Amino acid sequence: TQNYSGSIREYECHLAMSSARKCLSQSVHLNFSNFSQIPLNDYLIKKTTHTITPSVISIVNQITVSYEYQKSTPLINRNLTEIAQLYLPKTAVIDNIKLDNVEIPASELAAQEEATLSRYQFLVSTELNKSHTLQINYTIPLQEKTILPIAFSVASIKQSGDSNSESTIEINIPEQSRASAVTSEVQSTPDKIIYKEPNTTSVFGINFVPKFL
Repeated sequence: TQNYSGSIREYECHLAMSSARKCLSQSVHLNFSNFSQIPLNDYLIKKTTHTITPSVISIVNQITVSYEYQKSTPLINRNLTEIAQLYLPKTAVIDNIKLDNVEIPASELAAQEEATLSRYQFLVSTELNKSHTLQINYTIPLQEKTILPIAFSVASIKQSGDSNSESTIEINIPEQSRASAVTSEVQSTPDKIIYKEPNTTSVFGINFVPKFL
């Protein structure tokens, strides 16, 4: 049985964004089940970066999971085999999923509609004691063109007990706009906002206004 720090469902926009003219929200959950039963708690750290690029007609997303071994595992003559489950908004379209730059065929992706989200399941097999990169690209088309000011909200649903991981959200700032409000402490550069996620379910909100307003 897997326990989650938040139920796997669609979350509304962050309450602090409720006064925004319009708020676009998405809820995301990614979990891995160690199918090969290889204990790796003291060896493997996964670093996840969710890069979000809002545009006028869509929201482009890239989730990158980096496998980093802190020390070598005992000699085990088999791969780490995991079942990955990805929950996305029902309007999301998966563009591709790649493991070490090799695309996982769409035929190996099992999709199922849940109550408020879509669930995708696929197998990930990686060689032990080596660095690996899993990359998931998906797009959320918008029903109408975005007009500033506009708010975005991202709910990251976490699996409890998953302490050997680090997660970051990077939001690319749309052209001719600037961030006027955020709901958590962030790092910022001229072209992006960086939010380091906690290990529990969190909802992060950001509001964009015209750059020269």
